[in-house]
Amino acid sequence: MNIKQLVRAALAVALIGGCAITADAQFGKLGSKLKDKAKKAATETVDKSKKKAKEEATSKVAEQTGITSESGTSSETVCYSTTPNRLVGCPDYRKTYKPSDAAKAADPDATNSTVSYGFNKSIGDIHAAYEQFDKSVSLYQPYYSGENKFFWELGGDDYQNRLGYYISYMKKNLLAEYNSQFCPDWAQIDPNDKSIVVPADETFLNPWMCQYIADPTSKTAFTLYIYAYTYYALPRVFAMRHYNMKDEQQGLVSDKTMLPGGFAQMKRARAAAALELATTVMPIETIIELAQSFVTRMDNESEDSFSRFFNFVLAEGTMQLISKHDDYDNHSNDTALRKVSMAIDATKGHELELAYKADAGPSIDEPKGVAVSADIKAAGTKAGKEYAGDKFEKVIFLSSKWKTLKNPNYPYEVRGHVIDCAVVIKRGDKRQLQYTALMKSPDGSRYFMQAAGDALYHNLK
Repeated sequence: MNIKQLVRAALAVALIGGCAITADAQFGKLGSKLKDKAKKAATETVDKSKKKAKEEATSKVAEQTGITSESGTSSETVCYSTTPNRLVGCPDYRKTYKPSDAAKAADPDATNSTVSYGFNKSIGDIHAAYEQFDKSVSLYQPYYSGENKFFWELGGDDYQNRLGYYISYMKKNLLAEYNSQFCPDWAQIDPNDKSIVVPADETFLNPWMCQYIADPTSKTAFTLYIYAYTYYALPRVFAMRHYNMKDEQQGLVSDKTMLPGGFAQMKRARAAAALELATTVMPIETIIELAQSFVTRMDNESEDSFSRFFNFVLAEGTMQLISKHDDYDNHSNDTALRKVSMAIDATKGHELELAYKADAGPSIDEPKGVAVSADIKAAGTKAGKEYAGDKFEKVIFLSSKWKTLKNPNYPYEVRGHVIDCAVVIKRGDKRQLQYTALMKSPDGSRYFMQAAGDALYHNLK
């Protein structure tokens, strides 16, 4: 499929699916600010505190790498010759590169001096850095040529398209079961060779990771990097993802298509380079602030269920990265960090996940239920309230008789008794149902409710 058509189709899916990807509330005004302000030239005055933080971070990296912070103008790839070796094949973000003549001829932004909102480098300087990536870190070179340019987000509507594509993938990913085959899209990287393809998620993973490597003190670039990092490295997300391939070990996608040689190694090298900078150059205080912003949107009950769960996942991904930061031990007991950790507990995440999956699934008719004795009804109502909390509306009994549960092995002792039912809750303006079971202890002294079947909530018509 043509890359441009594929990305725009995904953007339409994201919009139709009810996710306003440019909404200020969803992305903390990132989308609208980028759209409105990226066109304006900016010469921002950096306040003393930011300047000090940047200088300290730069000094720290210089100490590790043995490279000074003087700007350079070489058009050759800078390969770090000393530690950290994760940055081998990457441009040195402390240098200012000159675009090649070929880049200036093919890329209208190669000499663009505009500094977009939230960045520290101009568009032209970032594009010049793109030219420095070795193919071992990003194989889409030269960045301005042919199909390669679709993997670098080079202006125009590219930002919105990539964001739309990312959202469409995250929506699927967060609905998937473990190791599901949900990534069917593949993109050509050479219009003259249809046999070589890459997963279409490279159209946002490559630009967002490489943009951050090129400008690693930029808050905007870092935010987009966190989107990519969460998708790529957070177990909740990547454990669900499975690329539909004929032979993953051999890199064979189908009988007629395959991955480029060294593709898996390239992805690992790119991710390692970005993570190295995120955990050494970006101040941990800035990362904690970003995590807090995700929690704020997660807690906003006016947001739709996907947005709230999505922001929970982003906060989870950000906290995972914070735990790897060089400065983590000095901040592990900070109140702000502990508050974020407390906000994204597993119970909260499960609740938001169920709400999103309910909204994403089909609405169902409310079951009629059956009549039960007053004692069973009272026990079920009490257990239902304890189970569902203040969202509880009622219990619908689907059976009127207890089923006895026994150990399948001798001496076959009774383990309890159960009646099939469903709990109805009110979540916002929606009524939702979850299939449950009313459990009774073997001696009949205790009642409690537990999820049954798929454990999901279903919207009622």
